[in-house]
Order: sequence, then C-alpha cells, then structure tokens
Amino acid sequence: MLFADHSTDDEKQAALQWLFPAGLEQVLTQEYNLKLRQPGTWSWFLNEDKYQEWKISARSKLWLHGIPGAGKTILVSTMIDDLAKDLSNDHGLAFFFCDFKTAETQDVPNILRSLIKQFVLQDEGGSAMIALLDFRERHSRGPTIIQSAQYLELLHKVVQPFTSSSIVIDGLDEIRHNRPAVLEDLTTIQNSASSINLLFSSRREVDIEEQLRDFQKLSVSASESDLKLYVAAELGTRIRRKQLKIGDPDLKGDIIARLATGAGGMFRWAACQVDYLCGLKTDLARRNALDKLPHGLTATYESTLSRILDMQQETQELVRQTLQWVSFANMPLHASTLVQALAIRPGEYHFEPTAVPAEEDVLETCSSLINRQADGALVFAHFTVPEYLSSIDIDGTPQFAKFRLSETEANYLIGSVCLTYLNLDVFSATPLDESALNKLADYEEDETDMRLVTTPVLSSRASILADDDPLGQVPVSAGLLIADGKPVQALKTQRQKSTFGTLEDALGRWLDTKPLMVYSARYWHHHCGDHLGNSLIADMSHRLFHPEKPEQFFWWSQSFLHLVIHAKTTTLYPDAQTLHWASCLALYEVCDWLLQNGVDVNRCSSLGRPFECLLLSTTALADYDVRPPFSNFPPPDRKAMTARAKIAQLFLENGLSLKELGSRPIKTLDDRNIPHTPLAIALVADPHNEELISNLLARYDSETSIDIFNIFKDNVIGRAHCDIAHIPRGYVAFVNAINPETLDSAAQRQYQALVQRIDSCQICSSQYHEPDEDTSVLSLLGIERLRRWFSVSAHRGQLPALKASLSN
Repeated sequence: MLFADHSTDDEKQAALQWLFPAGLEQVLTQEYNLKLRQPGTWSWFLNEDKYQEWKISARSKLWLHGIPGAGKTILVSTMIDDLAKDLSNDHGLAFFFCDFKTAETQDVPNILRSLIKQFVLQDEGGSAMIALLDFRERHSRGPTIIQSAQYLELLHKVVQPFTSSSIVIDGLDEIRHNRPAVLEDLTTIQNSASSINLLFSSRREVDIEEQLRDFQKLSVSASESDLKLYVAAELGTRIRRKQLKIGDPDLKGDIIARLATGAGGMFRWAACQVDYLCGLKTDLARRNALDKLPHGLTATYESTLSRILDMQQETQELVRQTLQWVSFANMPLHASTLVQALAIRPGEYHFEPTAVPAEEDVLETCSSLINRQADGALVFAHFTVPEYLSSIDIDGTPQFAKFRLSETEANYLIGSVCLTYLNLDVFSATPLDESALNKLADYEEDETDMRLVTTPVLSSRASILADDDPLGQVPVSAGLLIADGKPVQALKTQRQKSTFGTLEDALGRWLDTKPLMVYSARYWHHHCGDHLGNSLIADMSHRLFHPEKPEQFFWWSQSFLHLVIHAKTTTLYPDAQTLHWASCLALYEVCDWLLQNGVDVNRCSSLGRPFECLLLSTTALADYDVRPPFSNFPPPDRKAMTARAKIAQLFLENGLSLKELGSRPIKTLDDRNIPHTPLAIALVADPHNEELISNLLARYDSETSIDIFNIFKDNVIGRAHCDIAHIPRGYVAFVNAINPETLDSAAQRQYQALVQRIDSCQICSSQYHEPDEDTSVLSLLGIERLRRWFSVSAHRGQLPALKASLSN
C-alpha cells in the first residue's frame, strides 16, 4: 500500500463491525458442525486425489456434489479443519455456509463481507485492514447501497497480501432466492488478478451444474465404514441417555450393519431410522422393523407421517401446527413459545394451562422432522424435511395433505393464534400499579417539556391475580402489578428519573418470561395482513382495536413499543386513537371499520394525525424522524405501498383535510420550512408510492409553492453526479401532474431542473423493483405536458434548459 496505517484499534474494530455485524459469524457454524462429526468419519476423503490436487494447484476450482443427506456440510467442515492446519502467513483461508433456514446466508453481499472480514483478520501485515478502512471511508459518508461488484473489488484487495488463498462455500443448493444471479456473482470471485482457489459444495442440480461447468467435479457420499461409525456412536449416545434399552446382545451389531448397508451413502437416512428404532419399546419390535425399513428419504418421511396418522386426531393436529410454525415463524421459534401457541384455540379467550403440552412430548412426536438447537430454537432436522413437506403430492398421497407446508395456511394459523393470545381475558387488566403511577408523576422541576400520559391504577385484586396466574403474566418485580382500574392521567417529563428506567427494565424482564407475548406483539399483523377480511380475524382485530381502547390494547401497545420501537418510555399516547395505531401498521380493514364507527380521520394527537401515522409507519411511535429521503432509495415494498395507497384513498373519501397537518415535528420538512401537507409528507416518507402521490395530487387544484420543490433540491437537483440507484416513481408522478404554466418563476426554474435531473437517472420499476433499462422521465411524461413545459421555457428564454432536454 502507498499510505501508512495511522488508525487506532477502536477504528479497526468499528470498521470490522461496520463491514459484518455479529450474528452470522462463520467460525461458530464451523465449530458447531465439527461437534456433529463422529470421530473418524470422512477421514478417508482427505487423501482423495482430486482434493489433494485442488489444495496444491494454483487458481484451482472444485465442486463437490452429492445426494441429499450425504453429510456434505460435515465433510466441508472436515476439509476446512484440514486446510486450517496448513495455514501460514502467506496463505489465507475463508469459508461460508449457506443455510436454507437463514435468508441472510443466501445473500451475495453478506457472503462477500464475511469472506473479506476473515481475510482481514488473518493478515498480520495490516495491509488488508488498510484496504478495509479506505473502503469504509469512501462508502460510509451517508446512506448508500454498496453493490456486490464493489465488495468483490475489496475482496480482491484483501487477498493481495497472501501468496495464495482458499475460499470454501457450502450449500449452494440451499439458496432459494435469485440463485442464478448469486451463482454468477460467486463464480466471479476468482478473476484473472487473484490467486484464489475455490471450492463449492451442493447437491447435483441442473442450474448449479451449468453455472459451475468449468469446475472440476467430485461426487461424494458417505462410505459404509463412515455410516457404521455414525450409527454406533448414535446408539451409544441414546443408551447413555437412557433413550434406548437393548437386551439382546446381538441386536446392536445387527442394527449397525443393516443401517450402514441400507443407507446408500446417506447419513440422513440412517439418522431417521435410528430415531424410529429408538421409539419402539421392545427388542422384538426393533428386529422386525429392520426387515421393513423404507428405501430412500421420501419413503422414510412418508413412513414417519404414516406413524403420526396412526395417533390420535389431537396429536396429528399438534404435528401439523408445529410444522407450520417452524417453517413460517418470523423469528427463531423456541419450544417454550411453541407449546403455549399449541394450547391456544383461535377465538377462545380463556386460556387453559392444562392444555399446554410438554416440550419433550412435542419433540418426541415430531422426531426425525424437528430438532431443538443448543439455544432452544426449533429447526427442521434437515434441509430435505421442508423440501419434502412442501412437495407432498395431494392427489397421489392425499392422506398426507394436512402436513403439506402452505404459507397462506400458516399465516392464518399463526396470525389467529397470536390475535387470540393478545385478546385473552387474562389480559383484561391494565399493566401498571399505583406505585408506578407515583413514579411517573414524580417529574423534575427544571423540565418544561411535559406530556400527558395514561397510567392505570392498582387494583385491590392485584395480589390475588399474582397468586393465581396461569400464564405467569403478572409483573411483580419493581412494583409492577396487574390492575383492573380505569386509566387515570398523570404528567411526566420527556426525561425521566432513574426510577423510570427501573419500570422499563421490569417490563423487559416480564416479557422475557412471556415468549408468546413477545412473538404475538411483534408479528401478529405480519401474519394477519392477508386475512383481515376473514370473519374471525376481523372480529379479533376489532376487539383489540376497539375505539374505547380495551385493556388488552394497552398490553399489546406497551409490549410493541418496548420490543419493536425500543422505546425508553412507558408513554401510551392517551390522546391517540386506535386509528392512529392501525394506520401505523397499515391495517386497511381495521381502519375502515373504525371510520365506519365514527372515528375522526383528522384527529390530532401526539403521534400526529392518522394520515401522518400511515406514512411515517412505526417511526411515528418513536422519538426519531423519518429516514432522510436525501440518500439512495432502497427498492420499494410493493405490498406495503399498495396498502398505504388504499388506506390513503379511504381517508380521502372520509374527509381527510388537505390543509397543513403540523401536529408533530418532522425534521426533514421543518429544516426546509416545508408545510406539513399530506402531499409533502407523502413525497418525503413514501416517495416510491406512485399511486398514493397521484391520488393526493388529483385532490389539489395545483401545488404552486416553491417550498414543495425543496424536497427534491438536495436529493435530485443539487447533485453534481446523479448516483441515485433508483429514482422514486412518486417523483415522476409529481412531475407528470404539475402544470408548469401555473407555477411562479422560482418554482418553474426548480421544476425544470427537477425534470432534467430525473431524466438523466434511472427510474425505479414498480413491478420488478429494478431500474427500467430504457426509460427516462421524458418518455413517461405526456406529450401535452412536454408541450407546455417547452412553451413556458421558450417564453422565458431559458434556452440552456431546452437544449439539455432536447439533447437527452
């Protein structure tokens, strides 16, 4: 490098954290995989000619492929461990495991960032760190989208200190989103200037084979000796844990031999048979089962489901729900959360604690399908399990149809369970006691910024409820007790005393013991979004969002603020209606129902008006402003935009005022003295939403204020180089709707500059979330609009603007 490293250790740690935050560290995955390996297995592979040739050859490329369940990931970890033993200062090693359970591991930038970080940490000379610091300096000056090509460029720089480098990536077949593009990017890691050896691992699938056509190929499967070692170790572990008792001295050896020969090179098949045999109660049953073992994984999973179908209907339903929860939960699902969810009957608001199944019983019933990880999270036992469950042939095997994975069915199931839980009668009391009220009312005299908050009063039944609490939901720590009194009002300041932090900590500790509340409060609306028109979901959402704010609403809103917004207050926004909250979550059916029941669409509150809540989304509930729009725009969320546009139209039909709202500060607008009109807020908070902005523009006679153009000034007009990845379609809608003849001279100049600037940039496609290749704003503007613009420009003698546009 041509410059010296003057950075501090703190700066280096900050750069590494910025590059790849903790959470997907591959070293931990490698350590976990090695623990799963039975000693001695795969040792023979390390002497394979093609593997040894790949190790010693420069710029070599090897693709390991094998059948499902062959143990490829454990083999890859064995190879990584072997490569690490030969590491030296002049040879680098980096690896990555793609995992079907974790979407973040299937993303090219994440893969490249992890590889870069590993090489930076290995380079003792420090030049790789200097390259990273320089990269960060150039790309962290503002919100920006760093492309894969830029990470590839950095990767090639950080491997330069090494004479040679090895990169190992496992699980290409577990990449499900946009796999062709991911594979194309990964194959370009090895360019002409780098001395990188590549090793990829996956199943043999057509698209992968096509992308890796210039790689050396090596088919792998477990050897019979590997399988014997594995089965023997598994049986020994089950016997030590008293999960298996074998009286016949010859039976253990027979099981090992039969499973090793019948596995066909698949560890996964052998594991399923071990689970099955250990579930049988006698040696005779186990010996008879050895003569009826299924062939292949599909037959194995069908046998597993057939045994479940022989169980009681209630047990079958337990398995069905478990499979849907594990597959479609929005966060790692722990057994403690699942068993409470399994006890909920949608629409029944009385919780029956005796309906909660034991965690071990659920795991035993779902044996071979579900595993519990060390951290308690439930996952599918293998990649092939959800693959099989998603592809169940309803016509060919109708008896298994109930177990087929369906996102639509799962969202309805999970959403209805979460909504029922939030509506439970046991939550029909408010969360804080009288001592909490006194602490909130105890404000500091030197504060002048006061707020009105709602805080419940202690009930005389609080101690009784605490003693008889089936969900364990009464917060008894730090003076927090449940109460059934009506809310009263108290004043508090924006800055609380230390006692206030104690209350917040107590709420956090309480939620730590309520896993289903944590999940339901955060995600119920994600699952219910497409089902709010369902009569049961509608009834429960109306019950929760009733205009009178039932006590259950306070439980949910307080938990939501703590979990999602990470709010450091217990402010319940007493002046806000449930319509404000429904708007934040873009719940159309709930908003419609509330408006039909007379709720005021223009009601002002500390959250703003409902329209502001709609566009600001959950940021309306926090103490921070909207994301600054004067930066690169991320691809739009089409589903969310459609919901907001639909609700905005509903608000307009129910008397939304188009005048300045101005009920809450919005720094992005206030810094530029822009009035808080619905149009201005939409252009700032939802710039991609062409439909919403067009609907608002149709309600205005004209928007002639120069202030509105200040929204675009820093972002589009004033840039020396148009480096915006995606120009929002909402901006195009705005330009297309404005009649330049109605603008004053100052606004007209800004309008022309805006059109010219947008024309030099790409327009974001609303359908594919990608730039349209040959689309400019001029091609999107109507001919009449262009004629007016040219006419006004010519009349004012603005020839440079005309020439620039015509040349484009």
